This record gives sequence, C-alpha cells and structure tokens, in this order.
Amino acid sequence: MVFNVKIQCSGHTTLFIADGKLYGMGNNEYGQLGVRNSKKVIMPTRIGSDLGTITDISCSYSTTFFIADGKLYGMGDNREGQLGLGYFENVPAPTCIGKDLGTITDISCSYSTTFFIADGKLYGMGDNQRNQIGVQNADDIPRPTLIHNSKNIVSVSCSSNSTFFIADGKLYGMGDNFYGQLGLGDIFERIHAPTQIGKKLGKVTNLWHSGHTTLFIADGKLYGMGDNREGQLGVKNTSKIFLPTQIGKELGNISDVQCNNLTTLFIADGKLYGMGDNREGQLGSVDIQKIFEPTLVSGDIRDVTNVACSDHTTLFIADGKLYGTGYNEDGQLGVGNIKGVTRPMQIGKKLGKVTNLWHSGHTTLFIADGKLYGMGNNEYGQLGSEKFCTTSAPVQIYEHFNDK
Repeated sequence: MVFNVKIQCSGHTTLFIADGKLYGMGNNEYGQLGVRNSKKVIMPTRIGSDLGTITDISCSYSTTFFIADGKLYGMGDNREGQLGLGYFENVPAPTCIGKDLGTITDISCSYSTTFFIADGKLYGMGDNQRNQIGVQNADDIPRPTLIHNSKNIVSVSCSSNSTFFIADGKLYGMGDNFYGQLGLGDIFERIHAPTQIGKKLGKVTNLWHSGHTTLFIADGKLYGMGDNREGQLGVKNTSKIFLPTQIGKELGNISDVQCNNLTTLFIADGKLYGMGDNREGQLGSVDIQKIFEPTLVSGDIRDVTNVACSDHTTLFIADGKLYGTGYNEDGQLGVGNIKGVTRPMQIGKKLGKVTNLWHSGHTTLFIADGKLYGMGNNEYGQLGSEKFCTTSAPVQIYEHFNDK
C-alpha cells in the first residue's frame, strides 16, 4: 500500500487516499464515513469503491467530500444544506453533487458551508447567515450556487463565517468582517458579494484562512489581516489589522504558512518562524506567553519542509525528520509520554524518512518510509484500532484494511 496523495483528519474522523482509493475510520455519527448503521468505524474502511480514482478529499467535523474521476461526492451532516442536494437530511453514503457543472478541481468546507471549483468557476452551498456564500437575503442555500463567473479561479478557503478565493491572480473575500479579516480597511460586519482585497499588492498565489485571521502571498511577500489578539500577525502589537500588512519582510522566501485561532507559523528559507500564543510552548520558547513578531521556532534545525499546527501544538518536518512542541495531554506529540514540550523534540527516530504530516487538535498522522503512523487521541477509533483510547507513541495504522 502506497500513500502518495492526501490525508485529512478533523474532529474524531480520519480519511486518507492510498493508490487512488479512499479509506476512513473514526467518528461516523452523521454518516460522514459513508458507512451505514455504525456510529464508529474502527478499521480503515474503503469508501466509494465503485466511483473511480479518488484524487482529493476535504472534511469538516461532520461532513466529508471527495473528488473521484473529476466528480464531486459528499456524505454526512446536511442540516444546513451543505451537501448541495436540495434538501436538509443527513446522507450516510457517497452522493454525487453538481453532476452537470463540469470537472471539479478544488473543495473547501467549514462546519456547515461548502465551496468547490468546477471548470474554473466557484460554487457554494450551505449556511449563509453571515453572507459567506455571497448571496443576499438567504440563510441556507441547499443547492450549488454560482458565486463568481471567472473561469480562472484556482483556490478557495473558508471558515464558518468568511470566504476567500483567488481568481486571475486577485484575492476576493465575502462574509463576516468583524475582526477586519477581509482586509478592506474597516470592520463592517458583513460583505454581501465577492470584494477584491489588496488591489495594489501584485499577483496573489497562495491563501490561508482560519477563524478570524487571513494570510496570503502576493508577489512573493506574506501579508496578514484580521484578529491579532494573541499577536498572531507578527506586527509587534495585539490590535486588529484592517488592511493587508506585510509580515516577515527580511526573512527570505516563504514556502508554507499555517494558521489557527491563536498562532501563525511559516517557513522561510528552510527555517520555521512563529508568532502569537505560546502558553503551551507551541512556538518553541520557554517562559514567554505571547510572541508579537516572527520568532525562530526551529532553533538550530534547518531544512524545514512541512508544518502543521492546532491552537496549542506544533509539528514540523526537517530533513526528513519529525519534530514537535507544545501541548501533549493526549500524547499527540508522540514522544512516549503526555508531558508538554517547550522545545522542538524529535519524534519516531527509528521509523525512517518522514515525508508527510497532518494534525488536528489532539490527533497526529504522518508517513514515514511509505507507512502511515498516528498518535494521540483515539476515542472514536480514528487511529484505526480499538485497543487503546490514546497513545503517546506512534502506532502503524494500515496493518489491516477493510476493502469491501
């Protein structure tokens, strides 16, 4: 079994693609794993076995989407119409969405809102109470609705209340703006239609958004705006940022960014930097509660290629090795105990070269020498075993598969 595409873990559910096949395990309360009559799925179980080659997945706490042979399928929680099927009942099996809209290339979903790109056009469905779908006077939208008619939309990112996308190298946003996360110079709470952001900053190529904070790269420079209560925008204070503001001007070429409600991390010239909340040591510093400007997290460790984080825990890959720091109560750092870590510590030294990494709250997954490992919370079987509730050391996940 070769793991070469993508893994998603959200809440207590894990999904992964292996050789074009989709597997899932963990919480299935809403049918989000496509398995009927089972609230938990302990063993990695094949999903959509007759739907073709699966190339991408996206999941929220209770809803799952995947692309198979260019078509979009969804299952799980549909109480806000987020599956786009024209009704509001939950769906316990993979169901095709937007059959006639073209080839699907990207998906983004929050707890109750979903977006996808079909033939370069952006569609949305689900909860619209904050106008995050860009449609006025409609709280719930249960069918795919065209948001923007450009044929060159390449990326979309959404949270529960705000949405952003890149079209023709330009950044657009809509929805909640209470924290200034739309970067329009004010905090007008709702923007009813897609509005361009940072018009004079150059070509936008990458976008990240979490909760009330937004970051993007334009002409190779990193910009941020929105909630900054913990100093997570790195501008040396904790004031809201209403306009795109450059971050880390002198730190080199920025290759990856991750943000959550409390912290921001980014890789520049192979070094990992972070800012924001550090109460659990998740930014790799001791005795500092908050960090207000980009600060080196990786210390003397170089060649950082991947980073993943939750509010209080950070993990990263450097030179094929896995490191972690921060909160560890469920053993999600995989260091053999549940004590917090305040300096980056290597994980799974004997497991081989680490190539991929995913982390969600209290559960961590990674690939080493082509094998899938996990650690942390396993309350719902999201680590593919019923033998333990938590594990503080990496365990191999794919020893047994249900391919039926």
